[in-house]
Amino acid sequence: MEKNSVLVIGASTENPYFSLTAAMRSRSLLFELQPPVLEEAGLEQALNMRLDMVERRVGLQVQLEVDNSLPRPQAVDAELYYMAIEALNNVLKHADADRVTLQIARADACLRLVVADNGRGFDATRSSSGMGLKNMRQRAVNLGGELTIATRLNAGTTVTATIPLAHATPEVAPLELGESV
Repeated sequence: MEKNSVLVIGASTENPYFSLTAAMRSRSLLFELQPPVLEEAGLEQALNMRLDMVERRVGLQVQLEVDNSLPRPQAVDAELYYMAIEALNNVLKHADADRVTLQIARADACLRLVVADNGRGFDATRSSSGMGLKNMRQRAVNLGGELTIATRLNAGTTVTATIPLAHATPEVAPLELGESV
């Protein structure tokens, strides 16, 4: 009698690394498709959940700082979330880092997202065939901003998205004459 079998791609009982990698990728994909609490609880909690489910589970030391004093439209938070996730995915895939810092804060007349790692860095003059950096750059441009990458071999990478506050904050209707706040 012929025995039926099921092939599970990325999983292996013989090599636990493949199982960990498959689990990590599955969690990462789920968070990329739909941030579970972004709409309900906000950007900081959504990022913290992602960090707990993926980066911290693989031993990455993570520091998260989000300035919530500045109101942001949900659409801006979604773009910031996806840029942060893409940068974190790059840290996991390429950096061989053990520490990453993620900051979202006001800087002069801008909102700034910074993801910095202590990994191996890369040669920024070499062209990349991936879509991650291109997608992050396009998201920043869609918000009227820009994306910069500072990296040196064996000295880590810092990805910074700078968004003008005019694009990052909700529009406030002007007061009518005689109206008080």
